[in-house]
Amino acid sequence: MREQELTSHLDALRTCIIRALVGLAAGTVVSFFLVPEILYALAMPYLKYADSIGIGQSSLISLSPSDTFQMSLMIALLGGIGLSLPWILYQAWRFVSPGLYSNERRCLLALAVPATVFFAIGAVFSYFVVLPAMVSFFHGYSTGLGFAPYWSASSYFEFSAMVIFLFGAAFEMPIVVVGLAWLGIVSPGLLTKYRRHAFVTIFIFAAIITPPDVISQLMMALPMVALYEISILAARVLCSRRKGQAPSIIGLDKGPN
Repeated sequence: MREQELTSHLDALRTCIIRALVGLAAGTVVSFFLVPEILYALAMPYLKYADSIGIGQSSLISLSPSDTFQMSLMIALLGGIGLSLPWILYQAWRFVSPGLYSNERRCLLALAVPATVFFAIGAVFSYFVVLPAMVSFFHGYSTGLGFAPYWSASSYFEFSAMVIFLFGAAFEMPIVVVGLAWLGIVSPGLLTKYRRHAFVTIFIFAAIITPPDVISQLMMALPMVALYEISILAARVLCSRRKGQAPSIIGLDKGPN
C-alpha cells in the first residue's frame, strides 16, 4: 500500500513538473520575441542618466560576438519565468494542496493575490527610484576615481534584473509575516518584542546588497522598516478578528518597544 501511495505521489509530481516546464518553455518563447522591448525598458534608467550628462547610449557596449545573444537568452528566460509563474504556482498548488490542513489551504489562497501585488510594488519602486539612484552613484564614483565607466550591456542588465528581483522579494515581508501569524507561528507581541533586532538586521541586509553610500542604503532599509511595522499591524488585525475583538493598532499584545 505504501509503495502504491509513493508511486502515485511520484507520478503526480512528475506530471506537475512536466506541465510547469511546458509552461515555462512557452513563456520563454513568447518573451524571446519581446526581448527588444524588455531590454529597452530595463535600459531606460541608465539611458536617462546618460542623456542627462551627455554621454549617449553608446556607452553601453558589447564585449564579445555572442554577448548580446546570451543576454537576450537570459532576459527571455527571466521573462518566461515571470509569464509562466502563475501556471507554475498552480501546478505546485495542485501537488501540495491535498496534503495541507484546511487552515493552511485558506492561508495560501488568501495571500496569493496580495503576494503578487506586493512583489509588483517592490519591483516598480526599485525601477523608478532605486535603480536610477544606483546608476548615478556607481557612474559618478567611477568617474570620480578617474575611470571611464563603459559598462557592458550584459553586466548592466544582470545588475538591473537582480535589483528589481531583490526589492520585489523584500516587499514580500508583510505577506510572510501575516502567513506565519495566520498559522500561529508568530504573534504580534513577539514581532513587537524583537522589533529592534529586526531593524538592525534590516539595515545590515541593506548595507550588504546596496552601494556603500548612505542614500542607497536608506532607500532599501526605510521601506523595509515601514513594511515591518505594517506586518505588525496586519498581524494584530488578524489576531483580533480571530479572537472576535475589534482590531486595535496599539496595545493588543504588550511587549517592550
